[in-house]
Amino acid sequence: MNKCPKCGTTPTGAAEFCPLCGFRLPRERSGYLILFFFGLVALIVFAVIGHRANDTPTDDKYTASRSAARVMAQKFVLNKLVSPATAKFSDESETEIQGYGDSWMVAGWVDSQNVYGALIRSRYRVTLKPVENGRWQASEVLVVDR
Repeated sequence: MNKCPKCGTTPTGAAEFCPLCGFRLPRERSGYLILFFFGLVALIVFAVIGHRANDTPTDDKYTASRSAARVMAQKFVLNKLVSPATAKFSDESETEIQGYGDSWMVAGWVDSQNVYGALIRSRYRVTLKPVENGRWQASEVLVVDR
């Protein structure tokens, strides 16, 4: 047991009050109670997250594929640029994304430096589809300077 915070006496046993000054001694808290509390909170959080994951609307797969198509189209465009490190793509609101069965067409703009170091805005259009193991295949990658 710890010393009395008021007078410094070390009480014996499980005393609630200091035998010398009568100060109410702080109770020793068990680490198991705190661990149990945090474990219970974590369990509740995981239960809520798991429940929400099961309630996803049916178009979430479409949204995920739509986002993946946009990202992968940008990667195909980067391979065509002279200076891919300088690329800045149109945001999602300025990018046209259309699904055709298992294929996607993504069109937008990209700003990047040309061979002379000038920043040029180019239009791009990529037609692509997912293949096995998370890979994508592009059937058309068109980048046109304006």
